Amino acid sequence: MTFDLEIQDLSPRRRSSPPSRRITRRTYANWLIAAVLVAAVFGCESAAPRRSATVMTAAKKQCALDSFDKVWTTIRDKHWDPKLGGVDWDAVRAELRPRAEAATTTSEVREAISEMIHRLKLSHYGIIPVEAYEEMADATGEPGGSGSGGGTRQGWAGIEARVIGGQALVSRVYRDSAAARAGVMTGMALIEVNGVSVDRRVRLINDAHKDSTLLDLFLTRGVENMLSGEPGGEIKITALDARDARHEFQLALGPPHGESSSLGNMGVVRTWFESGRIGDDIGYIRFNMFANPGKMMKQFEGAMRSFSDVRGVILDLRGNPGGVGAMAMGMAGWFVTEPATLGTMITRETKLKFAITPRATPFGGPLAVLVDGGSASTAEILAGGLQDIGRARVFGQRSAGAALPSVIERLPNGDGFQYAFANYISASDKPLEGRGVIPEESVVLTRSELLAGRDDVISAAEAWIRKQ
Repeated sequence: MTFDLEIQDLSPRRRSSPPSRRITRRTYANWLIAAVLVAAVFGCESAAPRRSATVMTAAKKQCALDSFDKVWTTIRDKHWDPKLGGVDWDAVRAELRPRAEAATTTSEVREAISEMIHRLKLSHYGIIPVEAYEEMADATGEPGGSGSGGGTRQGWAGIEARVIGGQALVSRVYRDSAAARAGVMTGMALIEVNGVSVDRRVRLINDAHKDSTLLDLFLTRGVENMLSGEPGGEIKITALDARDARHEFQLALGPPHGESSSLGNMGVVRTWFESGRIGDDIGYIRFNMFANPGKMMKQFEGAMRSFSDVRGVILDLRGNPGGVGAMAMGMAGWFVTEPATLGTMITRETKLKFAITPRATPFGGPLAVLVDGGSASTAEILAGGLQDIGRARVFGQRSAGAALPSVIERLPNGDGFQYAFANYISASDKPLEGRGVIPEESVVLTRSELLAGRDDVISAAEAWIRKQ
């Protein structure tokens, strides 16, 4: 399905800062809430430990062991719970440090570190192999460059895909894209990309991450990564139509979708923002991640100012893996008339409120927020917070339940280490970690509706707004 969407760009209005013990929009550069952006940015396989037959030199071995110790010490000292949720951290080290010492390759040490991290059974902990950074530098021409939805040199054919009912389906075809011109339709089932089986890729990701709350996010990124390549190149896809007849499409890859923006040790990410109207009286906003705040917050403001005459707004956070946490507070300020909070961030030392400061002219009409299994971290904090304070009705499917504030640091061996430094409790005094945002109206996308050019989740939100 398609909408007439236009991006607007207006300067934000300056406001005074809340008290210092509240997290304000000005602090966004100091901390990230990265919804396992390791997977979203690097792809599932890049984020996983890699095996290498290369035997380590003595210097590399020491560097790898120093990395093991750095991870263990960081978790011991910076986890928000001194008891680490009941995990005997000394015993974990005593068990796994000898395995790292006996390792003969970097990958074997990395596997011991990953096993240690896994004992926590929490999101936002993981290792980004140094090879992933190197690959992205090769792919983008920028050190550490990458992007959710494509690096700076990652070509784009105009297709979004979702795995629904075990099938990889075309969920959106962008107007004027190579896919649209070739006749690719929503609801088509993807069978092969450049001769590689899509079903096999889906099964591999399912097997690797079947117990993860982020499975939907992994599946989406895994399939969409298959649909990209070098700008100016081509991809060949085979897909089934409504009658399951096979069609082959040779698609030219255009420039990457969105624009590049730095996100700390995540490197360079790509962001895009869409706003428009459904009919002439319902505003619609969608963006791929909480990043590039200088640009995106202006775009969000421009969209909200243009919606002054609409009867309701739909905020579509499906597939949004999170990013800069403070952006959620700035966006929420457009929907409240009194100061409120989206929830509380709890570190070992203190509790900090996600404070919402109302805008001078907030929108008071119905607000529908859309989420699914690919909505994580900052997306969950915004959706869950607005739901908790009674300001939004949530539609779709339960979100990922991965809402821990985290940062990424480089280890002595060059790997990236993502770790959570705080817990998050929603405004209703419930954790989102492992639970997620639960919609008031559960709506599942189906292939039949996509084939008909409809999105049931948007339709349900639109119907609710029109009844208000």
